Amino acid sequence: MITKNMMDATEIVLMPYFFDLNAWLGGRKVVDQKVANMTRMEMLEEIKKDFPVFDDDGKEDYSEVLSDVVATLSEMTDDDFQKFKLELLEWEPATE
Repeated sequence: MITKNMMDATEIVLMPYFFDLNAWLGGRKVVDQKVANMTRMEMLEEIKKDFPVFDDDGKEDYSEVLSDVVATLSEMTDDDFQKFKLELLEWEPATE
């Protein structure tokens, strides 16, 4: 079962995949179209590919978060992922 905490963690972890964070922090929204076009399985593979990098750096907390993200993406249906992705892509940087 996917919990709210798992969904929140998934949003936080996937945000830098979908958006250029330097631009975001500058108030501009720049979407990585390659990532935006990924299927659920492609995104899952991308996260799994990056997982060993974070798992080996001694940051257990982040490793646990990534485990939750992998579990969430594995449990989602393709339709659920598409809805999730579209909601995430609607985010806008804060304006001052």
